[in-house]
Amino acid sequence: MAWHDRKRKANQEAPPLQDAVIRPEAAAADASGDFQQILERLRALGAVHYMLETWGNDAQRFRFHCKMALRSNPNYIRHFEAIDRDAFRAMSQVLAEVEAWRNEQ
Repeated sequence: MAWHDRKRKANQEAPPLQDAVIRPEAAAADASGDFQQILERLRALGAVHYMLETWGNDAQRFRFHCKMALRSNPNYIRHFEAIDRDAFRAMSQVLAEVEAWRNEQ
């Protein structure tokens, strides 16, 4: 196998990083308060379960999902989820959807 063929094959096998959101440690430490605020708001709105996890074959996305009990009947729940390359954006999207849904009830 020629050198340029090996290089091309190696480039094809490498996971794409160009769109991944990578936070420096300081930014991640500051963001932890923002993450906590979202979780506190979801609990205040009645979240019965929530989880943030890596997602996809390359684990470069985040999936945040939560279950909200219906106000009229807590035995029924509604599921919300978002997937994004940025964990905070995924959580923020779910919170926005939950708040809109609660305002409609």
